[in-house]
Amino acid sequence: MFVVRGSVPVETRYILTPAMQERLIALRQRVAADLRVVFYDSHVWLAIPNKENWFEGNLWSSAHDRGQAISLMVQLRCVFQIVKELVLNTLIWTK
Repeated sequence: MFVVRGSVPVETRYILTPAMQERLIALRQRVAADLRVVFYDSHVWLAIPNKENWFEGNLWSSAHDRGQAISLMVQLRCVFQIVKELVLNTLIWTK
């Protein structure tokens, strides 16, 4: 399920712990898509295939359109939930 590449094996094992692997598997199952995750320079880059254009409003709708605001809030909630699920807000990710 994992393809792991790293230039520093000790650091790679430190980041990709069994607990992190379990959380990534659970996230993969929840979003029902293959994930691409990169841990680089104290950052986490996550790609989830999706056919929707996230964080892009409809230019043809009014800026006061409640549906657009709700859609953006749902997308932001999803992103914050991923941070919480993967426990990315802990001090190990900072220098």
